[in-house]
Amino acid sequence: EIARKMSRLVLVLFAVGLSYELNPNLKYFSVWELEDGSAPPRQYASWANFIFTTDNTTKLRDFHANGVGPNLFDVEPLLIQGSTTGITLKPNWREIWTTTRDKHLLPLLKSGVIMGVFFGDELTWNCLPYDSLLLVVNTARADLPKGTILYYNEAYPVFTKDICIHGKKIHYTKVPTGLNWVSVDYYPDEGTLAGTKQLFEESLYPKLGPNQSVLFVPPAYGAGSKPLAEQLCCNQLTRDGPNPNCHGNCTLAMLQWAVGVYKWAREDNRFVGLNPWHFTGKPKKGSRFEPGMEWMPAVLEKWKQIGKEITTGHLGDVGL
Repeated sequence: EIARKMSRLVLVLFAVGLSYELNPNLKYFSVWELEDGSAPPRQYASWANFIFTTDNTTKLRDFHANGVGPNLFDVEPLLIQGSTTGITLKPNWREIWTTTRDKHLLPLLKSGVIMGVFFGDELTWNCLPYDSLLLVVNTARADLPKGTILYYNEAYPVFTKDICIHGKKIHYTKVPTGLNWVSVDYYPDEGTLAGTKQLFEESLYPKLGPNQSVLFVPPAYGAGSKPLAEQLCCNQLTRDGPNPNCHGNCTLAMLQWAVGVYKWAREDNRFVGLNPWHFTGKPKKGSRFEPGMEWMPAVLEKWKQIGKEITTGHLGDVGL
């Protein structure tokens, strides 16, 4: 009996010690395009706690009312335009910003529907000048209340090679100091899970300020044929070397990434969240990066387990 009690005590002490070692900053979980999923918002509330890829105020309010939020307001479609040489700020972006700030952002912040702003996806990779990124971030930081979260996602070559998609030099000296969060997307057609960690430590973290945090955008997708699956889900010829062979099974590869990414984020205090790409997109023969998580039951279930642990603050060993 004494031995059994001592054994239980050791297990309890071990569990307590483990909990203190886990990342206390890992609190946020979402999925790209979650607001476009087929289920009503309340069905996401047990495992996701924000949306960020919409400027639709009805959706933002609806998700918040159903337990998902506060959220982030996506300003990219309002402020950014395309061109033959890359994206730019719209000529009247300041006017649009002022109107959006007064009509939507400030009221939504005050009501708690949103916690901040998402500036967009891979902005400097798509050749938005670094000075333009600084300008819009600094404007938002000056115009919005203290504590407002400012976030955007970037592509890895910006940090590894300092270039945009057209090969132009960016001169990306550091993550704009006005940002709270920054993330990078990285998938098995580009690199490996081990390579992702190296990418963050060697190329992203040196450009962060002491009070800035990261998210990671891991893969959550399928492919429309076995050859495409081997190319997109478990590529053997990436910049980091080969991925584990998935034999054309994207579900297997996505589960391996989900578990590995969660283990990493639990141990790295720079992380505040995870937001896999992506949610929607039905299975289709010959498709690339589809279906999305919503149509991959095992992948969805694994991320729901992970998301629930993150959003409830009970970081465990799900699937590890």
